[in-house]
Amino acid sequence: MRCIMNGKQRQFNLGVTKAGKTNVGFDRKYTNPSKREDQPHIMHAHHGIVIDDKKQAVKILQRVPYDLLIYPGLKIWYSRSPNGNKFMQGTTIEELYELYKFDSFMKGKILEVVRSFENMFLGSLAYHFEYEYQEAANKRELFQKKRVRKHNMGYSKSGESKGEGKIFYKMVPLWDQFFSDNSNITINDEIDIWKSLKRNRFLKRIKQKNVENVYKDRLNAIRFDTREINFMRQNVGFKSTTVQQQCIVDIIRFSCVSNTIWRKDIGAKDFEYLLDTIRQFRNASAHPGYILNKVTTWNGPIEKLPTKLKLTENRVPLNIFIKTFVYFLPKDLINSFTLAVRQELFSLNSKRKIGPKHLKRLEDIIGIKMMS
Repeated sequence: MRCIMNGKQRQFNLGVTKAGKTNVGFDRKYTNPSKREDQPHIMHAHHGIVIDDKKQAVKILQRVPYDLLIYPGLKIWYSRSPNGNKFMQGTTIEELYELYKFDSFMKGKILEVVRSFENMFLGSLAYHFEYEYQEAANKRELFQKKRVRKHNMGYSKSGESKGEGKIFYKMVPLWDQFFSDNSNITINDEIDIWKSLKRNRFLKRIKQKNVENVYKDRLNAIRFDTREINFMRQNVGFKSTTVQQQCIVDIIRFSCVSNTIWRKDIGAKDFEYLLDTIRQFRNASAHPGYILNKVTTWNGPIEKLPTKLKLTENRVPLNIFIKTFVYFLPKDLINSFTLAVRQELFSLNSKRKIGPKHLKRLEDIIGIKMMS
């Protein structure tokens, strides 16, 4: 292995790929791994963590890795600055373990409520997409119906012919594509489908010489026979934007705010920004890291958003995300979520698992008080 000095960094030749490209690695600074038995002393000396029982501390470190126990916790229970190295005075390793468990609890509750929204959202999308297509297909003339028979909007890949250069898809109901046992639809795919329904993208043909039936919207182009696309779009009034509008109505009915408030605070055009925020917190909830210090970005304009969200610089921390629940969840789900969180906070407090100042920091981060 060849080593080249590059300033303070060392550059390593890590070998050559099949394509003949060289893999290069940079070693910033070697970090010496520490033994688990030494880690309690390190966290006490470097971070001010109280260690009363070393054996118990080592057991905790066997359950939760050192870095996951220390560094996300520093962003929450810091002494002076979230970028500092010291915890709040008196922070014990047992309290850090309780923080880790509380974070796991929050991730589970967020996934629970967001999944309810996803089920409703995909169900609405499948229903309106299939129904709108059926209404349009029924308006075709007899000779047009013979050319392309009515079919479903969902699809699953069933095979590929490399010799012929063809990929085969089985046309299935859209709800089967979304909800069947072998479905691999993710929230990222859901957002892509939603964005593809925009008028300026939906089944727009790419203009290239000697190339036919190539579309920018490859996602939905798979759902339609090439002979029916123009006819369905132009002659019988199939509009993908109508599907979007109908889904928005369902989302508003599912939420716990009125139609007027929803359209004033969020709006149909900016819903994709809320959807993207939901996606980021949903994915973070399924990630091994912490959700409590998760901060994402609101990619749309913040001027029209309600003041209760208090967005600054397009940053969306966890407590603000929880406030957006009213725009995509029903009241009973929000109440159930809030009650469960309060009960968990009460348990931490009543059993003295964490101190009062540590509890206060948690309440501020999630925006939910133990006693309302």
